Amino acid sequence: MCEEVGFGVSFFQDSGTLFVPVAVTPTFRVEPYLGFYRNSATSTQPYARSNSSYVFGTGAFTTKRVAENIQLYGGSRVAYVRRRQTYSEAQQGFSIQTSGYLVAPTVGFEYFLQRNISIGAEAGFSYMRTSGHDSYVANEADTKESTTSTTTAMTIRYYWN
Repeated sequence: MCEEVGFGVSFFQDSGTLFVPVAVTPTFRVEPYLGFYRNSATSTQPYARSNSSYVFGTGAFTTKRVAENIQLYGGSRVAYVRRRQTYSEAQQGFSIQTSGYLVAPTVGFEYFLQRNISIGAEAGFSYMRTSGHDSYVANEADTKESTTSTTTAMTIRYYWN
C-alpha cells in the first residue's frame, strides 16, 4: 500500500528532471523520472551543432527522518539513456546517435517547509554506457561510449496522499 505520492523537479546546471516520488513505506521510496537536455549553437562562420539527451528511469531509496522536518535518503537511480549529437559546416558534418543505460548511487536530504512540500539537495556518482551509430560525411561506424561523473542537484517535491 502506498503511503504518499508526489511530484518533483530537480535542477542541475542547465538541465532539469521531472520525477514522481512514491513512498511505498515510511522508510522506502521509489522515484520514476524523466530528464531532458538540449543545447544548440550557430555561428557567423558556417557551422551549426546540437546535442540532446533523454533519460527515463527510476530510483529506489531508503529514507530516514532525522528531525521533524528533515529526511535523509540513499539508494540508486537506473535509467535508459538516448543521446544525439550533430555538427555541420560547409561540406562536412557528422551525426552520432547512441542509447544505453545509466546507474547512479545517490544520497540526499529533504527539508520540509510544510508537511507536503520539501526542498533539498542530492549528490551521486554516475556511470553511463551507450552504443550506437556514428556517421561522418561518407564514413559510418558503430560507436561505444562510457562516462563516469559526479552529479549534484537541487530538488523541490510536493506530496499528497
